[in-house]
Amino acid sequence: MRGSKRERKDGVWELRVYVGRDPATKKPTQLSKTFHGSAKAADRALRDLVERFSDASPDGIRATFDQLLDRFLEECERLDLSPTTLRNYRSVTLR
Repeated sequence: MRGSKRERKDGVWELRVYVGRDPATKKPTQLSKTFHGSAKAADRALRDLVERFSDASPDGIRATFDQLLDRFLEECERLDLSPTTLRNYRSVTLR
């Protein structure tokens, strides 16, 4: 399991889940949640957190740079930017 739990005090647990690496620093990133309840309930909550974040990227976006760039250009078109601006953006982003 890519998570841990520790009891902070009676019936209060700290649940920690690995969610990936920070894109800038490349350091591991963890999410920490406080849970109130029994040890078994904390185990279930931890399992749910691990499942929820098992495929997540650190920034929460599961898209390639090209996909994000396409979305950006589509948004620029939607905002009705000038044709010159759009042409300049596209010339800079040629792949």
